[in-house]
Amino acid sequence: VYSLGLVPHNWHFLAACAALEGNGEKALTASQMMVDMAVDIEMMKDPDWATLQHYYSIPWFVMVKFEMWEEILQEPEVAESLIYPRAILAYARAMAFLHGGEDSLAMRELAIVHAAAIDERIANYTIWEINSLHDILAIAEHVIKAHKAIAVKDFANADLHFKAAISVENGLAYNEPPDWFFSVRHRYGDFLLQTEQYDEAVLVYADDLEVFPENGYALKGLSLAYEQLAFDDLALDARQRFNVAWQWSPQTLESSVITSYTRGVLTREQ
Repeated sequence: VYSLGLVPHNWHFLAACAALEGNGEKALTASQMMVDMAVDIEMMKDPDWATLQHYYSIPWFVMVKFEMWEEILQEPEVAESLIYPRAILAYARAMAFLHGGEDSLAMRELAIVHAAAIDERIANYTIWEINSLHDILAIAEHVIKAHKAIAVKDFANADLHFKAAISVENGLAYNEPPDWFFSVRHRYGDFLLQTEQYDEAVLVYADDLEVFPENGYALKGLSLAYEQLAFDDLALDARQRFNVAWQWSPQTLESSVITSYTRGVLTREQ
């Protein structure tokens, strides 16, 4: 229990904190240390140790957060017997393919995620008996579908899937670190910004700051929303708070995400 659960858990905290402060390299290194320490393929298949499957998958979540698309597509395949990790890698690959404009390949990966999400075995797999792996997969599936909808300019459907993902995320029971610490609101807020729904974006970022106080992603998005609404004093306040939150990050943000997928779609349309 100590070597497979508690020691990797410390690296899990470091991965989460580094991700939230915008340090992708540190977050990925910490998550890979988790894998090195926690991986035991046979124990991962035991439902009582399903948490290890989640630990094993954290690097791919980090890669998506920091848009390491080329690195994701170079990752080796995962055995079909490891249902959840295989599905999370498929989630990462789907996101990479969508950002590269390869929608048909992304849908192939989405099919893997969906198959895992409805697999009866997954329904009984939990993270320390706190949250179901099924719920994590549900979030991933909705995020993929939201981005696929954006790709075909179906913004109404994208909005529905983002809201569905956030609803599941909000329903997760408390855990340390959160079992989904890659806030869907950061992606949804950027979508709202790029589609000029600035008032709604303010509300989404305000909600995010309640969950992850003073995180730089939400503060960056909030400052942009306030700028567009000509709330100059509020925009300045948000920018100043962002500068404090982001002071240790080597990463440039153009929005509440590293690169706005929605903006790219709109630019291609023009």
